[in-house]
Amino acid sequence: PRFSKPSKFKALEPLSSAIVKWLEGNLFQKPPFAIDNIDCVQKLIGLGPGLTPSGDDFVGGMLIAMWGLGRADLARWIWNRIEPHTIHAGNNISTAHLKAAANGLCCAPIHSSINTIMTNQRESYLQTVIAIDNVGHTSGWDTVAGFVAVADAWLKNRGYNLSQTYRV
Repeated sequence: PRFSKPSKFKALEPLSSAIVKWLEGNLFQKPPFAIDNIDCVQKLIGLGPGLTPSGDDFVGGMLIAMWGLGRADLARWIWNRIEPHTIHAGNNISTAHLKAAANGLCCAPIHSSINTIMTNQRESYLQTVIAIDNVGHTSGWDTVAGFVAVADAWLKNRGYNLSQTYRV
């Protein structure tokens, strides 16, 4: 069954759509990457509540996913574009998390969860959900959402449409 989204998520749809569109145009490109519309990623920095704001966690999930897909160059390029914004919109802890993600690092439960998803280890899905849920107040889920945005762009490039294939 399909559930309706709360209105706060509907407000983010244009931004997340812009991010997926930017990713679709750049995920498979070689440098130099298109600087046009990178502001859709920058606008997430500092967005939302928490010690590590939800927008920062989302971007961190994107960066980790890029490393998983062999696109460390793109993750570092994005970090170089967003780092100045973290000084004004974020905080030191969140900035440190984003810098780590740009270098392929994050907490073990997130790495394990992303690995479980990428390798389709269905027998571990329940453990994965519990692990994600135990990372911060919403940080685990926000990070996975960033991963899913990259996965969506990656799958669309290969002829799949994640948003049409899987329904919640």
